[in-house]
Amino acid sequence: MTKRLPPNEWHKDDDLLAVDLNDTFAAKVPAQATAPTSPYVGMVWVDTTDPANPKGMVWNGTKWSSFSGGLTGLGGWADVTATTGSPTKHAYTDANGYAWVAYEWTAAGSITATPGLLECFLISGGSGGDGVSQGAGGRVAEGLYRTTLTTAQAIVVGSAGSVGGGAGSRSYVANVVSTGYSSGYWGGAGAFIASQSGAPDLSQGAAHAGWPSSITGVSVDYGQVSATPRANRGDGSVGAIPGSTGVVIVRVPADNAKA
Repeated sequence: MTKRLPPNEWHKDDDLLAVDLNDTFAAKVPAQATAPTSPYVGMVWVDTTDPANPKGMVWNGTKWSSFSGGLTGLGGWADVTATTGSPTKHAYTDANGYAWVAYEWTAAGSITATPGLLECFLISGGSGGDGVSQGAGGRVAEGLYRTTLTTAQAIVVGSAGSVGGGAGSRSYVANVVSTGYSSGYWGGAGAFIASQSGAPDLSQGAAHAGWPSSITGVSVDYGQVSATPRANRGDGSVGAIPGSTGVVIVRVPADNAKA
């Protein structure tokens, strides 16, 4: 015969009520803006550095890793599983404590990734000047882009525009994102730096400075107008010399960088 206990006695003999479980365990998950000290493997912490977007973290024995499952409304990050073309890997931790890996291609190659999000920065080759008119800087495409293919996708870095207003060729990640071509001549508006959809031209004064990006962990101004165009910066030229080559950079969280 099954013994039935009174409703108010079922938790006796060392059993715990649900409220006891909550008091015992839930309160031990810290929610704060700084990482807990002396963590143990499997310890969970809710990072509230950005209160509007708390981030779940778990200690794997050597570092805190995110398990928040991607970006709300956009989905998860892609895993970069293979590359060709010998891209430079920039591994760094940003000012908010997040670890990243950026892959920088200065020549043709390819990328293989699982379906998901890739953060990309690309600039086409810059245009060449003729000694009178200045060549334009390259065109930029940047932001989050989704890849759905698991096969290797070609990466092409835009070539420099020739002397006399030759436009620099586009940079692209096949089936993911592409820049436009640089615009040839443009009197001083070197960073006719625009998205492929054609953002407004920058002003004469701002054009020389270029387009800033810190995707590699270091701030760089791309697409300047210069008497000495820099390789793989998409610069336009002031003199009768070619512009410079472009670049392709893809960034993912360090945990998603498998190559």
